[in-house]
Amino acid sequence: MEIKSLTLIERSILANQYKLFSMLDKKNAKEHLANAQVFEDGYAGLYEEVLENMSDEISKETCDETNDILVMFKHINKAISGLSKSQRSKLDLHKIRFDGFDADNDEHYYFAKFMIKKKHFYEHFSSIKMNSGSLASMPRYKKMLPVYKQIIDNPDYEFGKRELKRLIDAVQN
Repeated sequence: MEIKSLTLIERSILANQYKLFSMLDKKNAKEHLANAQVFEDGYAGLYEEVLENMSDEISKETCDETNDILVMFKHINKAISGLSKSQRSKLDLHKIRFDGFDADNDEHYYFAKFMIKKKHFYEHFSSIKMNSGSLASMPRYKKMLPVYKQIIDNPDYEFGKRELKRLIDAVQN
């Protein structure tokens, strides 16, 4: 995160926040007051140091896409559980398995982890390893999403063997 400048209002808000922190956290009051002064006096070269624990913003598009992917896999898992063992054996289900997101290179990982661990949404993923450790997951998910959206946009959609096969076909192409 690179911060070159803040508006006067942003600086005022941050300075006031650090002054409040100094009152609430007496043990670290001096550090909080020094941070408040960084913003009051406009020491732009120190903004990043003071705010080093802040993450870069994750776009609304990435958040929406992550939610779409997690909902898609919820439907996939439900459909798979409705298949007989024989039906499962005839499909290449490993091709549409949820592998998580790459924690080293993919913002989706952090948003998904937040939604699962902190917001307690998609709790059916809470026991799954979320870090795929691979860049291969997202391209596969992105091939699956349009097909999934086509399926669920049909008012009479059912999510079963035929729909799973369509998703498998999408990742093979």
